[in-house]
Amino acid sequence: MTMPSEFADIHYGFFREISRNNEPQSTITCDLVFIGENAYADYRSFVDWCNGSTSLHLIYMPYGTTEFRRDVYINYLTKTELTDTRWLTVPASMACLSPWYRAAPTSMSMSTESGYVLKYPFSYTSDLIYSSSSAGSMAADIPAGGHIPAAFELTYKGSIINPKITLKGSTTNKVYGICSLNATLTETQSFTVSTFYGKCRVEITNTDGTTVDALNSVDLSYEPFPRIPITEDCVLLMGADSDIEGTATVRVYYYYRSV
Repeated sequence: MTMPSEFADIHYGFFREISRNNEPQSTITCDLVFIGENAYADYRSFVDWCNGSTSLHLIYMPYGTTEFRRDVYINYLTKTELTDTRWLTVPASMACLSPWYRAAPTSMSMSTESGYVLKYPFSYTSDLIYSSSSAGSMAADIPAGGHIPAAFELTYKGSIINPKITLKGSTTNKVYGICSLNATLTETQSFTVSTFYGKCRVEITNTDGTTVDALNSVDLSYEPFPRIPITEDCVLLMGADSDIEGTATVRVYYYYRSV
């Protein structure tokens, strides 16, 4: 069991570490063991893979198929000699960049056949299916969970004008934040809003696959990167100044102090 660093939100919802006093495992040390006839070659392939990756995740599965992750980077790998059994033991150190988190994907899809919002029962593993409304909106229920406020990543593909993402409390109706984007997208473009700790972003992906930072198009008079509180279920709403006929996918990240 581990307890993470203390963190604080700074302007626009970014995430900054402020203390490591209560984190006994902010740096994880371990031994990586390569076995078999090609231990050195396997080690070399692993090092090449690590250095060619843009991000690394430590995955912990204590309960069967339930997967917890932690973002890390490698401080060092110390190559040694083969043992008598032809195993290669490599002392390693990893610095933790995030608390433990669990990614629970849900999806939303849009239909143009109906003029009202149609919501189906929610579960952690089922899809959320919605039809378009006359106001041009879609929504998803997000249950509270984890030990610190949860983050979400929403990606929408399709034509839309000035999309607005709002996170509201289901019980209190409190508005936790609004990400309002001043932009017009075609049916072959998409945009992504992420409130992931340390990686908050708003991006537009063009038809050719290129990605453009759209933060300058966001209305910063609101909190543009809200997170789901641990004390209240929420509703994630998306509206626009146009009909919404595309598809959206939402991934919710629940964070844990201990797993």
